[in-house]
Amino acid sequence: IIKEKQDKVRKINYKEYEEGKKRNTGANVISTSNLSNITTSTGKTLTKFNDVLINNSQKTYIKNVEPNKIYELESKESKYEFLPYKSKIITEDGNLKIEKEITIAPLTQVEVEKIKIQNKELQDINIEITQVEDIILSTRNQYESHKTFDKMFIRFKFDNNILTATRKRRTETEPIVYEKIAFVGENNNFDFELSKENFVSRKNEQIPEAIMSSKILSNKIETEINPIVAIRKNINIKKGKSSTVYIIRSVDIDEKKAEEYLMEYLNIEKLNRVFELSKEQTDAEN
Repeated sequence: IIKEKQDKVRKINYKEYEEGKKRNTGANVISTSNLSNITTSTGKTLTKFNDVLINNSQKTYIKNVEPNKIYELESKESKYEFLPYKSKIITEDGNLKIEKEITIAPLTQVEVEKIKIQNKELQDINIEITQVEDIILSTRNQYESHKTFDKMFIRFKFDNNILTATRKRRTETEPIVYEKIAFVGENNNFDFELSKENFVSRKNEQIPEAIMSSKILSNKIETEINPIVAIRKNINIKKGKSSTVYIIRSVDIDEKKAEEYLMEYLNIEKLNRVFELSKEQTDAEN
């Protein structure tokens, strides 16, 4: 868990960077409106909406299916590049180069993750991209006070390739926060798993069993005591080519607005420009 003091890392002023210079260590905070993402060079991440933790971590696994090789992006072994408008994670070997970039879309409440995979092999490859989110949807104090039961009040629905998560109110005056998730590529189809028991090995190994064995995700909506959000997309990459996918999260206390934010960025042309737009906004603010 990222401790409270790490939540207070200040947003870096773009003018503090020499032209073309990036930071490679520490923590990076990117934010716009009420939404922020924190990424550290030790592989920890979290997303916040005002004082509500949307998630406490995200882990992205890339599996090259035929040789059964798994890459964990958010690890100490990956390379990190931090700028005020984005965080970038890079891992590479003789077979694959994987780059993940994270930004917050300007003037909205949408977090965008761009995952680009370059196939350096001499043959076509099949890839499984799986991301596991430790979903919270509570303030830190609420979560820390009732860790055992806090998540059992999270509810889900899945419609038109959009996964929605929200939480039942504790009091009549408490606002409801909605998180909406889409996984965009050549198509917007993806599989998901909400049951931690079905996804993680009882041996508590570092890489979940569902990833090591390519276990089919259930796509079931059921009430879970301790849910996770695991999403997966399968792609084929031609030899010498690359493929790009996007994971999009929108957040708001108004479900209709959260969906409008998300739908705006289901446009692949807009997704291709979102990092440029985020940089332009950061430059304008500084």
